[in-house]
Amino acid sequence: MGEAQRFDLRYGWGKWPLTIVGMGPKRSWIEVDDDKVRVRMGWAFSATIPRDAIADVSAEPMKGWLGIGVHGLGSHWQVNGALGPGVALTLDPPVRARVAFFFVRLRMLRVGAADPGHPGLAALGHRTHGGSAPEVPGPITDPITG
Repeated sequence: MGEAQRFDLRYGWGKWPLTIVGMGPKRSWIEVDDDKVRVRMGWAFSATIPRDAIADVSAEPMKGWLGIGVHGLGSHWQVNGALGPGVALTLDPPVRARVAFFFVRLRMLRVGAADPGHPGLAALGHRTHGGSAPEVPGPITDPITG
């Protein structure tokens, strides 16, 4: 892969409120390089995930009851600017992430990527020390816009 690739988060009707509070598109992304994945949503969420800690990657819709922004409980978190398709990362071993001003141990992260079917995101399942990537289906149809 070489140079880091940056992927945008998906934003919908909540783009402007999230931008006003510092969690908009200019401050939020997924960044992937050969060794790590960085996920950021403004001041509210930041995680650096070693590639070899990613046990599974799957295309998965955002949980609507969680809304938009940064939400979670315990070791399961969701970071999104809109409902609809996303990418779920299962981590083993868990990694440390920052949520607002606190640290959590992260085992599952759902991210609302703008293009969850992008091959660069699907390849996250490739462990750097062997193993193969799980098959990730193409984009999921957005339940709101079809």
